[in-house]
Amino acid sequence: VHNVAQSDWDDFSLTLAGIPEPSTYAMLATGLGLLVPFVRRRK
Repeated sequence: VHNVAQSDWDDFSLTLAGIPEPSTYAMLATGLGLLVPFVRRRK
């Protein structure tokens, strides 16, 4: 029986690169771009 609440962290690995890939910058820019309208609307 596998416990649903248990997470399998053995397969999870976080690699930190010295220079981020372009896709990282694209995701960051997209995330910030989606947040801007909410911040402006809040004021």
